Amino acid sequence: MLRFIVVLFITLCVSTAVATAQEPLSPEHEHKSRLFDVATVGDVATTIVGLGCSTIKELNPILKGANPAGVVGFFVVRNVLYHKLTASIPAHYRDAWLNTTIGAQTLVVLNNVAVIGRYC
Repeated sequence: MLRFIVVLFITLCVSTAVATAQEPLSPEHEHKSRLFDVATVGDVATTIVGLGCSTIKELNPILKGANPAGVVGFFVVRNVLYHKLTASIPAHYRDAWLNTTIGAQTLVVLNNVAVIGRYC
């Protein structure tokens, strides 16, 4: 129940933020947005593999104990909200936003791979 409340709260906060006027994404921003999706696929795969290892503990309280369908559902919802939020960010800040989120997501995947390689 706590997971549901947390996801609902985050959804409401992001939906409120997205209610601002949206500018269309440039082709470069669309490309970077897709790179975030690619990094997310890596995060989904490594998270599912990590959940299958008894020696690895999931630190995200929303994903703790989730099955693969729950992991995929979480990341789908998160990425839909991410794309809506990205569209609401003023164009002159989008490069910083996209570069930061792509870098952070890539670091998460690399960390997941390192943890799986070491403990699984």
